[in-house]
Amino acid sequence: MKKIFLISGAALALGFAGASSAAALMGAPGAVGTLPGIYAGVGGGWGGMDTPKLTQTDLANLSAASGTYKIHKGVSARGYLGYLWAIQQVQNLQLGAELGYNHYPKNKYTVTNANNVTESWNYKGYTIDLLGVAKYNFGNTGFNGLLKVGPAYVRQKLAVTPATGTPVMLAPSLGASKGKVKAELAGGLGYDINQNIDVNVIVAHVFGSKPASLGSNAGVPTKASVNKVASVTTAMLSVAYHFGDLNM
Repeated sequence: MKKIFLISGAALALGFAGASSAAALMGAPGAVGTLPGIYAGVGGGWGGMDTPKLTQTDLANLSAASGTYKIHKGVSARGYLGYLWAIQQVQNLQLGAELGYNHYPKNKYTVTNANNVTESWNYKGYTIDLLGVAKYNFGNTGFNGLLKVGPAYVRQKLAVTPATGTPVMLAPSLGASKGKVKAELAGGLGYDINQNIDVNVIVAHVFGSKPASLGSNAGVPTKASVNKVASVTTAMLSVAYHFGDLNM
């Protein structure tokens, strides 16, 4: 199912670009909304990787005296560059493509055993995406709806840091980096302040895997079970500046 979604997203992104190029060649005007053409933006908000919680069962399986975790749905950021074309056949519709970089906070786990030995287990990563974009302007109200879909390259790293003494749960060799192409879907609402500036609220989800919990397999996690590219969910407020047609 995920492969089908990814292929469909990539095809849709290419379709957006192809249809938009055709519209651009016809000289379609931008009747409402921000200027068609090049735009750049930044965003910030809430989000992170969907890694598992640390449960009491995990602690029992690890023979741990205590443990903490931070599944950060914390401050996330995005920078992006794109191009929109006005579509002649649908006056209020703009289609295009967007390249973006997403950074989100790391998820941190710590476990301490009966001998007061503490070990940390950290996930961190970033995402680079290429998305097809559809922007529909609701008449002259200034409001618009956005839909983005396409492939995303997700790079995540699992780092295991034991203290001196016998490790509590994992060996450092289990730590590794992994990158995969996953499907991304995003949608939201925006408002055009003028022809050059718009603001929008976007919720995005990258369809990754679910790493195993720390106490899986009776306290003996395997590299294959924990070192997976986790799903990523973010909600951001973004501001973009639309430069218009620069005759490039």
